[in-house]
Amino acid sequence: FYLKYVEALDRITDASRKRSVELEKEAKDMLGVLNMWRDGVLIMDEVDMLLHPLKSELNFPIGAKHEIDFTPTRWKLPMHLIDALFYFHNKRISVGVKESNESREVLRSIAAALKEGLRTNALQSTPHLTLLNLEY
Repeated sequence: FYLKYVEALDRITDASRKRSVELEKEAKDMLGVLNMWRDGVLIMDEVDMLLHPLKSELNFPIGAKHEIDFTPTRWKLPMHLIDALFYFHNKRISVGVKESNESREVLRSIAAALKEGLRTNALQSTPHLTLLNLEY
């Protein structure tokens, strides 16, 4: 995700390329998510396995770039889903969404489900949102 952000910044600042308002907006959205993650905590178990260059999913392709399937939905959808969870806590969104009654209703619906999960102890909010009841 971070490399995608750096690549977007490189494309924006490249004077030989045409300015893209959409790309600038996308980079701003990515920065919003990265800023939220900056204050987060990640605990990795079996870090030697997760970060092993031959056993993990990390790769660093070289050569000509070709669009991958479902571009850009492939990375925009997870950003929106994560942002919907953050909306529950801070009542604001960081990624651009067209303001509509439907989008606000979806965010309110997710917030209501999370609130109910906390009330029934199906979720816990400290130190971070955690599912405690698989049936929920």
